[in-house]
Amino acid sequence: IQYIETTTQLPDETEMATNEYVVQPFVQQAMGKGKYHRRFEVRVLLAVTSTAPLRAYKFRKPWGIFAFEEYKHGTELHSRPCMLDTHTHTKGCESKGMLDSERGPWSLEKIFSLMEASDSIQRRFNQSSSERLAQVIQASQPVVTSHIVNKGITKSGAMCFSFMRADMAVMPDGTASIYEINEFPFVNEKAPILQTTIGDAYRDLFRMIGLDVPPIPAELRGAYERTHLGGWIPLINNEN
Repeated sequence: IQYIETTTQLPDETEMATNEYVVQPFVQQAMGKGKYHRRFEVRVLLAVTSTAPLRAYKFRKPWGIFAFEEYKHGTELHSRPCMLDTHTHTKGCESKGMLDSERGPWSLEKIFSLMEASDSIQRRFNQSSSERLAQVIQASQPVVTSHIVNKGITKSGAMCFSFMRADMAVMPDGTASIYEINEFPFVNEKAPILQTTIGDAYRDLFRMIGLDVPPIPAELRGAYERTHLGGWIPLINNEN
């Protein structure tokens, strides 16, 4: 993730043509009161089970974590990573105003409860995050399907999947904004909520794509997945 201040810092046209960039305005996101007046990040697990036709899903258990420092308006963005960055590996940061255990990770419901956010904010985020993620994944399809490896997988009828994690922000009205999407993210998490969530996501994914049954013909996999979703929610199904 990079913060830029002028259009001259944007990637050039050649780099942008790869569809590997998402450029968005820096948004003032939703924040709570008191010690919860902090930026936070919502993390959503994603899976793509086919590129042609495109089938993509998100897992029903997003979670979130608060930044180390309370947010102060007007702060120079580049000078206070502890105020902006929610990653637990950020060096030199101390959780100011709350215990480290209070930063999370928490379920999305718990995050919104701590912020005293309304139910409508959470509903809007759930809908908006699905729409935004579907747009990005759909936009990347031409590049993904043209890759020589994916061409071979489609031609052979082989089964494959991609497991990802989207890191997202929540704007004051509940609209979702994407920070980044990580492919095959770190899964050896120690927090109990993450061990359970990631374990459930993988188990449900393997059942959805039929790893526990004899091989499914390529033309039948979409229908099989739709009847074995478990905790996965369809984002894109270009077979319909």
